[in-house]
Order: sequence, then C-alpha cells, then structure tokens
Amino acid sequence: MIDLIHGSSEDKARKGGSGSGPCPEGTYTAMISKAEGRESPFENMKTPDNPRGLVVTLWFDIETGGQRYKVFEDIAVTRIMRLNELLDACMLPHIDTATKRFEESNLEGREILLRVYHSQNGRAKAGDFIRPTQQRSTATAAKPGRKAVAPGTDEIPF
Repeated sequence: MIDLIHGSSEDKARKGGSGSGPCPEGTYTAMISKAEGRESPFENMKTPDNPRGLVVTLWFDIETGGQRYKVFEDIAVTRIMRLNELLDACMLPHIDTATKRFEESNLEGREILLRVYHSQNGRAKAGDFIRPTQQRSTATAAKPGRKAVAPGTDEIPF
C-alpha cells in the first residue's frame, strides 16, 4: 500500500499552466522543462520488446499570445528514430547502436521548435521536433584565419 499525495505540483502542472484550454495547434519555440525516464502507466506503451513500458517523459513549456501552456510527450525507449529526431532538434549527438543508456536530463532547459497538434480527445500533443535552422548553418563555422567549409568537402580545416 502506498500513500497518495493530493494537490502536488505535478498535478497542477498537468492541468495546463495558465492558458485556458489546451495549447493551440501550431509551431512554437518550446523549452523542455522536465525530462525523465520512467515506466509508463499506460498499457499501450508495453510491447514484447519493452514489456515494462519504459519511456522518456518530456514536459514542454510554451508561451504564446500572453498565455503559458504545458505539452507532454512520452517516447518509448524502443523508438530510437523518434529520440534521434528530438536530439537533432536539441542540437545533440544522435543515439547509435553502441549506446546502451540514455541520459534524459541532458534535454532539460533546451529550446526546440515543436509542432503541436490536438489528439482525438482534444489534448495538445507533441508532433514534429524541428531543428532550429538559425542555430546550425550548412557550413562549418570558420576559426579565425580559416575559411568556412561546406560539409562533405575534402578541404576540412584542422
């Protein structure tokens, strides 16, 4: 038997920040305010490859039109492509086949572009994680005295 805690800050946050209703659909700059690994309480997250339903839970903070919203996302630990899309949007290295553990706290405090959509029950959901193009150019930044080089060329300046 476990004691319940009512009125927690997590319950208050999940009720939706200060915005009235769910976050409107659209693309927003969102900050990852919380990222944690946990067992999902939802049966649909349990699969033969992931029988415990392990997920990375993300809390996104969005401010738009003078309103603040929270959008939540659970990514199953088996969805490596989805996690790599998130890492790409955060400008972090991808997970490769040698990676066995994931440090989700590295995501906290990062800003990304997030496309928000509404599920069938009207809740705001995280859609696409979008790489902020203004932060990464197609050319490698040049150090003083060196020229910028486009990726894939043989003139790598080091």
